[in-house]
Order: sequence, then C-alpha cells, then structure tokens
Amino acid sequence: MKTIIQRKIFEVTKDKSLICPNGKTFTSEQMREAQKEYKGANRMHKPMALLFWSDVVNGQSKNWNLIKE
Repeated sequence: MKTIIQRKIFEVTKDKSLICPNGKTFTSEQMREAQKEYKGANRMHKPMALLFWSDVVNGQSKNWNLIKE
C-alpha cells in the first residue's frame, strides 16, 4: 500500500517492510523496534511514516488516502 506524506510516496510491502522516498527500506523488524521506542507516545509526536506503517500493519489503512495503482 502506498500513500503520500509531505509530497513524498511511502510504501508498505507485503512482507511489512517500509520503503521510503529516498529508496531506503526498513524491514518489518526495524519498524517494530521503532514502534517499541515510541510506545506510549501520543500519535501527534510519532513520525508520520511510522504511523502509516503501523496503521497498515494493523488493518487501519482507512485512516490514509492510499494511492491506487
């Protein structure tokens, strides 16, 4: 699933990796580690890419305007 965050495209793949606009890929394990680091923080203080990833992984993609392919 893809979305646009601050005019840049982010994608969560089927293996739950996050692909950033600069071409860098974060594995599912790396994203889960980041999620642990922000545990307890208000959504307002979390990075948008992390929010997108966690919403998609948890089946809440309706919170985002997804790019249709």
